Amino acid sequence: MVGMAEKISPVTQRTLDGITKQKAHIEKIKVLSEFIGKCDEEDEIHFDNEDIDIIKRALACHWSVIQLDISRQEEAIKNGSEDGNLRSQSEKQILNGCLGLLQDAVDYFGEYLEFIGYSPDPGDEESEFEYSLTYGQIVNQLFLWNTSHSGGTSTAAKCRELGVDYGKSVKFTISHEWENE
Repeated sequence: MVGMAEKISPVTQRTLDGITKQKAHIEKIKVLSEFIGKCDEEDEIHFDNEDIDIIKRALACHWSVIQLDISRQEEAIKNGSEDGNLRSQSEKQILNGCLGLLQDAVDYFGEYLEFIGYSPDPGDEESEFEYSLTYGQIVNQLFLWNTSHSGGTSTAAKCRELGVDYGKSVKFTISHEWENE
């Protein structure tokens, strides 16, 4: 079994180190708050009660801000995100979701065609609506668009990583039967 330390990303480790430092800082705030509360004239530090209250409130506010930050960071780590953003699906799941959305769009287009009264001739393949894209085109637009590695080699590598065939076409056709008038 791999040790827990080996599974932690460098960003997560820096976050955990920061949490540890913040918790140590909170302890210093507690000690300082207690020290200020015990100050009297014998200690040669002269605070009136109003000064002590202001300092204690400032320390309490600082303490609560640090606690909130620690809680946010611990929650982010728990949810699998060091930067505080929510974790999302894997790229494979995103690809499958995109394919589903494309099919839905084609189906909605089919409903529109039906609404406007368009009906393909039975047996005439040219009047049937079909939209085709290769996995390479979909992966390139979905994951590599506007990057410095959006060429064919990188797209083919990304397709292999996702377990799809770069050159294979995905056909989106209207999935319901046409009603002929």
